[in-house]
Amino acid sequence: MIIKYINRQSIRSIFIIFLGIIIPINLLYAQHSDIDYSIELNSDKSFYVVGETIGLSIIIPEFLNNETRKNDFVYCDLISQEGNIKSTLKTKLINGEGKGQFLIPNSLKSGYYIVRAYTRKMRIEPLSYAFIELRIINIDDESTLNAGINQSIKLSIDSINIDKNKIVVNGLSQKYSPNSEVNFSIKLDTGNCISSSVSVSVIPKLAFAVNKLKAEQIGSIEIDSTVIFDEDRGFTLIAKISNTDSSNTYNRKRIFVSVMGAKTTQTVISDSNGYFYVSMPNIYNEHEVYISTDTIDNNAQVFIIRDNDIYSNYLLNKELRLTEEEKELALLLSQSVAINTSFFMESDIETSKNDKKIVPFYYEPDQTTVIMDYIDLPSLSMYFTEVPNGARLFKEKKKTKVRIYGENEVPLFLDPLIMIDFVAVNDIEPILNISPKSINRIEVVKQYYQLGDASFGGIINFITNNNDFGGFNFANSALMINYNFLNFYKDFDNGYLIKESNTPDTRTTLYWSPSPDINKGEMQIKFRTSNVSTTYTLVVRGIDKSGRAFYFTKDFEVK
Repeated sequence: MIIKYINRQSIRSIFIIFLGIIIPINLLYAQHSDIDYSIELNSDKSFYVVGETIGLSIIIPEFLNNETRKNDFVYCDLISQEGNIKSTLKTKLINGEGKGQFLIPNSLKSGYYIVRAYTRKMRIEPLSYAFIELRIINIDDESTLNAGINQSIKLSIDSINIDKNKIVVNGLSQKYSPNSEVNFSIKLDTGNCISSSVSVSVIPKLAFAVNKLKAEQIGSIEIDSTVIFDEDRGFTLIAKISNTDSSNTYNRKRIFVSVMGAKTTQTVISDSNGYFYVSMPNIYNEHEVYISTDTIDNNAQVFIIRDNDIYSNYLLNKELRLTEEEKELALLLSQSVAINTSFFMESDIETSKNDKKIVPFYYEPDQTTVIMDYIDLPSLSMYFTEVPNGARLFKEKKKTKVRIYGENEVPLFLDPLIMIDFVAVNDIEPILNISPKSINRIEVVKQYYQLGDASFGGIINFITNNNDFGGFNFANSALMINYNFLNFYKDFDNGYLIKESNTPDTRTTLYWSPSPDINKGEMQIKFRTSNVSTTYTLVVRGIDKSGRAFYFTKDFEVK
């Protein structure tokens, strides 16, 4: 689980522990130690400055064109030479092919960095991860990173074949002028190479180096023995709920997991040991996740098991030294980032989507009461007695409850699912204490609804004006986390969008495609040169049918 922060004023107390070791539970898949596949990881280049975007091509060769492997999920971590994880993403592979992006933080120091890629199942064998090496330069920081201590895995540059026999380039000139169009073709030897493994980039010549790493065990490896399994859905949560006042777990406790920005929720029941498992469809970008129980219990604590690897004990004993040409390249790249930042307010990676375009998990409500369409009433409860909205309040054991009435005003005798801003709370009394002026509308589903293994007598959802719960006070047992879901990949601009925007073109990566279109072994490459004059190199990378990585380069000038 990729946690960025835990913070919400309306939650008074949070108990959260990340477990690295748990005992297997019958709710989950059996643990496996046999890894029968590998990951091929490539980046658009190997030399970056802070503020740039790292483009990644991620391939599982054994799953290419495998109809039985529709979806797979890969984690990628950006790790400093000191062994600190700086950024993490999760990306979806379709039939073995995927791509991802890291926006390099401006706070990083200059030095060598590692990108590793792995599946959840691979965590039982850390030597099976894929690794590449990058150099990241911060021109405001002249320090270098020293190697950490107590590493257990040594990383070194792997041998890789340069093979010009597999690649034929037609139509690429030796020299181009700035802001001109480049159009050429690349012919692959499809008898020897796997076409779907190929990636293509056009970058400054000095920004390319062979950066594939091989791993060697040099000490004891700390294995995360969390239950390991192949993931087939975008969001997977494994956790345990127990009582803070004793060692007792919550046996057969109903748990609600709501993803607010995605307007979806799921419910499960914990097993006899208090563990529960939730999976949801593909969700992108960062959202708040709310975990609650079906009854208010201030003594509950939730243990969440991380789904990404938190260990990073690697030995990459290198001292960062730049030639004068490389220093000039770093300055050139930094100037490009500064100009792009001045003209483009949005980051290279889209980090949010318009929530209005996201359809709620229950699709369209059967009835909607918009508060401002009616005269002001002093309390929310009066909008149930004075306004027909498909639901009615009643008292049961001195507690206010709600019943939804379906077709022909026939009551639904199961309790409804009660929500506020798409978060399940399952208790209407605290919501009724909110000022009506904070509520935008009340949406009601007036039919029985099946959610996971639970049945409800409809759904009633209170939507606040500012999507901030309107001052609703959650129970102490509530848990709110910020979670980075799947990496949203923004297609690379090969020079045509920036031309239309009439802004300065200072791109230094002229072309990047982690999965180019290949027709009968031939690729058509088309892009525009920028205002940056330097020597560029075409880089084609892939794997051959024996599983060996290869690369091909060809230089040209822009001046």
